[in-house]
Amino acid sequence: MSLLQLLNIIVILFRFFFCKEHLNVTGHNASSSRIQVYWNPGPLDIQGYSVRYWAEKEGERAAVERDVSKTSQSLLIDGLRPFTVYLIQVTALMTGEEIRGKAKISTDEGGTLFSQINKPFWSQTVSVEST
Repeated sequence: MSLLQLLNIIVILFRFFFCKEHLNVTGHNASSSRIQVYWNPGPLDIQGYSVRYWAEKEGERAAVERDVSKTSQSLLIDGLRPFTVYLIQVTALMTGEEIRGKAKISTDEGGTLFSQINKPFWSQTVSVEST
């Protein structure tokens, strides 16, 4: 075993036992069928992210998983059911370990809605969506 391999193992063990890192996962409902999810960037040595989501009532066994590139820090999840609570888990994938974070977000009720979320006040426009 080389010195570099030994140091890598020591770093992994140190992180595992002493640095309980997690991703700060947040988001909002973008419509009755979409949720926008954000997370803080993981460590520099990540290989990518895995985003799993499922309806709270159905449980984790119904989870859908999507892979996201290591340069992304957000994902728009679509095709969801209206007025449903979803659990979203984001995992930073690295060699030998994983860092996770979770959020609980509900989709809108449906029908006609007015959306002005996360737009600067000078560029806000009201859009009407109907389902």
